[in-house]
Amino acid sequence: MITAHLFQEASYGNPRAEKEIFDLTYRNLFSTAIRYLKIEEDAEESVMSAFIKFFISLKDFQYLNEAATMAFLKKCLINECLMQLRQKRSFQIISMSETKDEVVNEAALNNLSTSQLLKTIAELPIGYRTVFNLYEIEGYQHREIAALLDITEGTSKSQLYKAKQLLQKNIISKQSYYAKQG
Repeated sequence: MITAHLFQEASYGNPRAEKEIFDLTYRNLFSTAIRYLKIEEDAEESVMSAFIKFFISLKDFQYLNEAATMAFLKKCLINECLMQLRQKRSFQIISMSETKDEVVNEAALNNLSTSQLLKTIAELPIGYRTVFNLYEIEGYQHREIAALLDITEGTSKSQLYKAKQLLQKNIISKQSYYAKQG
């Protein structure tokens, strides 16, 4: 737990406090980074960069509670992930022909584990995956996503719609496998 005392010690540059915060939050942040970047080395690099920026900025950040501190650290991480995607020019908005709505077998959804869902999300093209993660998982609004990714709000909405369509299509194609699991 990131307490006010631990936070204050880290803001003074105490290496033990910084390491404790790192140890408490690394796994959570790495799992977030891997949703955006897929490649473990890239995710790890973004996590490390986020920690560096987080610890440097602690002097200007006031501790409110653990949740606010984690939100700030996660925001640093997401910005690092997006910056890495932009630097590698791997973020592309792609078009996809409209898919027809199909009905998902309830047994497939009931037996779909979190790890299977995350794996299916990871299989989305990077533009779809990024918008999906920002909107559905992180809770950003389309206006914010558009500003972060330098796209229009309409493009963000379109990418989310297409991500959901493709995600549904991928779940349907695997539903017999998922229905047998569990």
